[in-house]
Amino acid sequence: MRQWILGLTLLSSVAFASSPATQPSAQANTRPCIADLVSTLPQFSTLKVALTEAGLVDVFKDKKARYTVFAPTNDAFAKVPKETLDTLLGNKELLTKVLTYHVVKGAITSPSVVRQKNGLLTLQGEKIQVTVGSDVLLDEAKLLQADVRACNGVVHVIDSVLVPMEVMEALNEPAPGMGATAPVAPAPECKDIVDIAAGNPAFSTLVTAVKAAGLVDTLKSAGPFTVFAPTNDAFAKIPADTLNGLLADKPALTRVLTYHVVAGKAMAADVVKLTEVKMVSGDTARVMVMDGKVMLDNANVIQTDIQACNGVIHVLDSVVLPPHVI
Repeated sequence: MRQWILGLTLLSSVAFASSPATQPSAQANTRPCIADLVSTLPQFSTLKVALTEAGLVDVFKDKKARYTVFAPTNDAFAKVPKETLDTLLGNKELLTKVLTYHVVKGAITSPSVVRQKNGLLTLQGEKIQVTVGSDVLLDEAKLLQADVRACNGVVHVIDSVLVPMEVMEALNEPAPGMGATAPVAPAPECKDIVDIAAGNPAFSTLVTAVKAAGLVDTLKSAGPFTVFAPTNDAFAKIPADTLNGLLADKPALTRVLTYHVVAGKAMAADVVKLTEVKMVSGDTARVMVMDGKVMLDNANVIQTDIQACNGVIHVLDSVVLPPHVI
């Protein structure tokens, strides 16, 4: 995660090196405000139109305020069906809800964003979920560029428009003034634990192991399950010969993998109250909370509460092993 933050911060500083938005803090008063930044950068021309239609331009010109804006590019808006976008631009109330769902109070830079495991509370009132893997996702939107500084906060660039559940429901059931033929927004696809792992390159070794153990159908079933998922880097800590031997030994591999699974859905707030937890393998793992960090046996929990249709995933930086396996 530290490498990601450093790399993204470097990307931001290079891409905006000639812009007042990245001048030293002593010259913060020379930076354009968020509204001016959006107005002057061509990749935000659709966002500019939306802010104008919603009457929010003056809000983001306020130099006394501090906001964090997750700003969709023109390409992001282009992903929205034209009829849906036209409906939003013609309905100030819904448009305002969509736009304020992209805004968090305070200036939150990328190192803080990636630590918000319980989500970010938006001005609209719902939370954006933050997922950190090979990419950083805000709900389903990929973070393209971080830490573009403005006189009244910070802008992070994203590749998709975020839509709060409240607006999805309104688009599915026409609100007053929208008419009976209002376009229907597709419901977000519900992914199970295996789908989520398979869709994230950081879990490719775990997916290979789950397939080798014949556990795919189990982890795609109704559950619910709590999975403590080791990343590829976690598996890389195991010597190659040992890992290859484990992948070839189905009973041992199954016991190791099920030692990462709990029957039932345990969110992070539930896990930290425990001192031990019974795993599907039949073994008991230790849970420790030290200096604000949560550990399962000797592994650090580095991300929590990735919700699936059939449970929840917490991410580990090491593979945990039941007794007498390796």
